[in-house]
Amino acid sequence: MNFEPMTLDDLAGQKHFVSDARSWEDKEEWPNAILLYGPPGTGKTSAAKVIARSVLADFYDPINYVITNASDDRGIDFVRNDLKQWSSVKAVGAARRVIVLDEADGLTPAAQDAARQIIELNADNCLFILTANDVSKIRPAIKSRCACYEFKPITPKEGADRLMDIKFGQTMSGRNVNWKDAAMYLMHHTGGDMRQAVHKWVYTESHDDIMKLKAEEESASAAALAAMGSQWLDMRSSLYKMLDGGHTLNQAMRSFHNNLTSFVEMDSDTTFTVMAVLGEMVPHMYEWPIGSHSFIDCLVARLKKEVENND
Repeated sequence: MNFEPMTLDDLAGQKHFVSDARSWEDKEEWPNAILLYGPPGTGKTSAAKVIARSVLADFYDPINYVITNASDDRGIDFVRNDLKQWSSVKAVGAARRVIVLDEADGLTPAAQDAARQIIELNADNCLFILTANDVSKIRPAIKSRCACYEFKPITPKEGADRLMDIKFGQTMSGRNVNWKDAAMYLMHHTGGDMRQAVHKWVYTESHDDIMKLKAEEESASAAALAAMGSQWLDMRSSLYKMLDGGHTLNQAMRSFHNNLTSFVEMDSDTTFTVMAVLGEMVPHMYEWPIGSHSFIDCLVARLKKEVENND
């Protein structure tokens, strides 16, 4: 099933962009190029596809629409060959083709310079939409030629409203406070990442399944408290509970860290030791060879040793 937004009404959040896009749509006047930037999961690619549908209308067809992940083809050859060829083809039925360069911040500086020239030369023939996670990697010359919009993490309310529409459509049947609470929590849990939230949401049959995540995440708070009190076995048990409850190691460490930050103002040696060890070990968790639980064991052992050495 496809749960992607189809129209501007379906986009969650990003009111500043949606407002301008409605104006473009109403007037049928579009910028030559658009740059959407912000963290993953904030709807940049979905928004680009919505704009493509709006611009092309009845002529929304692969012959008029190209989307490519620019980070997969970073070099100048991709721009000089593929991008140049795509932009030179005339639209069929529509006024312009739409070319989406997803994750354009993955292009090399030389490739971006070449892309800028193609954007300038083909503005009458194509609408170029670029997305980027890190806008600082986009060359100023490209930014200056785009209508630029920052996409921020979706607020819990904005995301929950969209999740409820996905689950129940426009009907009121089945909508209740339990589902709404579950949707609100899921947006908190994913940090405003709509893509993650939708993925979890559509495969959830009961709101209780989502609320179990809330109970399990409370284990992260318990783990942080245990670490501050040098209760190492309790810390290990709490983090194990998160993994056994369905959290990934990345989610467990992120929640653990978030809870630890509340202790920083205490300015204790234990707090800074725990944070330092966490900072050293977490980058290695993506390549940890023997499982998430063993990573927790090693983390706890390392923390115990470092804290006791500092006493």
